[in-house]
Amino acid sequence: MTVLPLRRDGIVDLDALSERLEEGLDIVSVQWASGETGVVQPIREIARLCRAKGAVFHSDAAQAFGRVPLGLDDSGIDLVTLSAHKMHGPLGIGALWTRNVGLLSPAILGGGQQDGLRSGTENVPGAAGFAAACSARASRFGNDVARMTELRDRFERVVLAAVPDSKVNGASAERLCNTSSIRFKGVDGQAVVANLDRAGIMCSQTSACSSGRPEPSPTLLAMGLSEAEAWATVRFSFSVMNADQDADTAAMAVAEVVEKLRRFMVLP
Repeated sequence: MTVLPLRRDGIVDLDALSERLEEGLDIVSVQWASGETGVVQPIREIARLCRAKGAVFHSDAAQAFGRVPLGLDDSGIDLVTLSAHKMHGPLGIGALWTRNVGLLSPAILGGGQQDGLRSGTENVPGAAGFAAACSARASRFGNDVARMTELRDRFERVVLAAVPDSKVNGASAERLCNTSSIRFKGVDGQAVVANLDRAGIMCSQTSACSSGRPEPSPTLLAMGLSEAEAWATVRFSFSVMNADQDADTAAMAVAEVVEKLRRFMVLP
């Protein structure tokens, strides 16, 4: 197995990918969009490189689903994984889309459900909820994306104006409409998260999948950030259920917390 490097903006290094494909890499998996920084990958270009070398290409689109137009039929991807709860569907239900079912092997044998690929009783309520969430988002996709983008940008404008030495990670790349990764120089991000939690504002240092790990974010380190910069980063996200006041309140709380912490912390 090989791990591909990232550029400073969080985009996969396509030159490195091309080299690995030349060396015989036969399956590639790239997250469509980062759950930490929100950076969206050039999926169609990656698919083109993989197809030229005959490599199978999988993308985890859980974060991107419902936030960027996927267009799977003409994307060139072979396999895509999706998750319902990322756009207000039920927990515990997801989907695997494939261009070629011959790429798959059964995950569970038995009764032959789901074309023999995953035996066992299907989660019918979950699937129905997933379908309802998809229909709801599809019916207002453009408006929902525009609204989340407005909230994210409003929040970032206030924070960057109110907090000196704060920077958005991946700001120069295309990003998800709802995700903001901001680093605050000289502050421990875990302390920021803890103080905001007490103020009723939910945020994290990394993605939920890795929030329990006692080390700086591998994603941010791969983007060229130092350990101190990675530790000083906090991740925020918004949904269509948020109001303008939520973004403003959160931004001003961030400014107050960072100012308070900087009075007591001396970090590189």
